[in-house]
Amino acid sequence: MGFQEHIGFRNSICTPFHLYDFEQDSPFEWLEVPLNVMDCTLEFEEYMGLSPERALIEIKNLTQEIIKFNGNICLNWHNTYFSEYEKEAWKNLYKELIDWLIEQNCEFKTLKELL
Repeated sequence: MGFQEHIGFRNSICTPFHLYDFEQDSPFEWLEVPLNVMDCTLEFEEYMGLSPERALIEIKNLTQEIIKFNGNICLNWHNTYFSEYEKEAWKNLYKELIDWLIEQNCEFKTLKELL
């Protein structure tokens, strides 16, 4: 779960959690991993409409909040954003972001490892 219109916390949480089944009055067995950042949310004019430079600032600000709560940042970066044809600046932003996350001592995990 995440917002398409902006980055951040859809359920006010940045760690995996069990969705609740109101019909059964109990949590579902599976875990939800909150989506914090999606590439097209940052770029598309109908959403945030940011430049890659401004997007990096916004992601860093969000990440600082996530770090405060020992949470997880979940990125959805589509393969088209790794293209050097039209998205080279976004590809470079992703590389810079990963380097910055490494500097922040963030751990990188697959969903299986996280869960």
